[in-house]
Amino acid sequence: MTTGAHSTPRRTRRTFGVTCRICVRSSYDRRRGKRFESICDEQLVVEYCALIPPVGRRKRAEDAAPGLCRRGGSDPSDRGMPEAGHRTMLGAGGYPCPRPASHSFSACSVPPRAYLGFPSGISGAELAERAVIQAEKFDARLGVPAEATALEVENAGYGVALGDGGRISARTVVLATGARYKSLDVPGLERFEGCGVYYAATEVEALQCVHMPVAVVGGGNSAGQAALYLAERAKRVRLLVRGGDLGKSMSRYLIDQIERSPGIEVHLRTEVRELVGDETLEAVVVEDGRTGERRVHEARNLFIFIGADPCVGWLADQVELDGKGFIRTGDDALPLETSLPGVFAVGDVRSGSIKRVASAVGEGAMAVRLVHERLSG
Repeated sequence: MTTGAHSTPRRTRRTFGVTCRICVRSSYDRRRGKRFESICDEQLVVEYCALIPPVGRRKRAEDAAPGLCRRGGSDPSDRGMPEAGHRTMLGAGGYPCPRPASHSFSACSVPPRAYLGFPSGISGAELAERAVIQAEKFDARLGVPAEATALEVENAGYGVALGDGGRISARTVVLATGARYKSLDVPGLERFEGCGVYYAATEVEALQCVHMPVAVVGGGNSAGQAALYLAERAKRVRLLVRGGDLGKSMSRYLIDQIERSPGIEVHLRTEVRELVGDETLEAVVVEDGRTGERRVHEARNLFIFIGADPCVGWLADQVELDGKGFIRTGDDALPLETSLPGVFAVGDVRSGSIKRVASAVGEGAMAVRLVHERLSG
């Protein structure tokens, strides 16, 4: 039962990479300790759940269990929250501290249909909410939002500095910070971000593509999923791929669906060179990588899925990274353990990871066992 519903004035808010004018109506669920908000922008209505500590039992950083601290990703759904559930079920305790939402893979992607147990797919947001509920059942201490800004070595372990001035001390730390989307090196692209250029293909963006031509850049699974999702509403979807073979980076089941979709055109060896439009995007200029010929394709929205950069800037070179900036693990150490004993990395931020939700959740569960092994050693 929810009580205390109220409305706040219209304001600008950035949601899943989209800047829009919104009016927030919220209600507080005292039993579950969550505030539910409806975001309204004319015909656009989006429901989301902002997790906050329950009244009367607010969790503080200094209350964290001394055994383990998890540094969460850019969103609670960024792979790390399921690991919190696994950890608390096994008695490891700990204090997950995800930072405020941003461009995380799980929160921004369309429902993956290859995730075991969900044949129709499950969105990152829904998976995150289920994981949080499950973690809370096992008394996981959640700090949302609580941005970790530094990792420091202490006498008895490690200290994690927080953006609000707080600090958490722990003997072990699990890093599940994920990665952020890369952009295109195209002049004037920033002008259209949030009003024609997007890095996510959720329901929010899909509502703006009804009966309109759109373009999707990328040759991986995220690009393929987005193209299929948008094709259900868009007039036409052009999938622009720099490489010459989708099979090198995209799952076969997605390729088969794309080939069967009449609303999707695949353009291989193609790169975006220019964006056309005044206040809103109207078209994209693309270049054929074989002939150098340029063509103009009408596109009212452009979706970019060309990889990501790991979220490691806050670590200040405390752990060893690979050539692309991802965290190295398992070198003369336990599996998933970084160059710092007792500091583990899981999910997309880890060098050599599969970049899939299922594998990241598995790594989180594996890290729990390794934390116990490190603590008992």
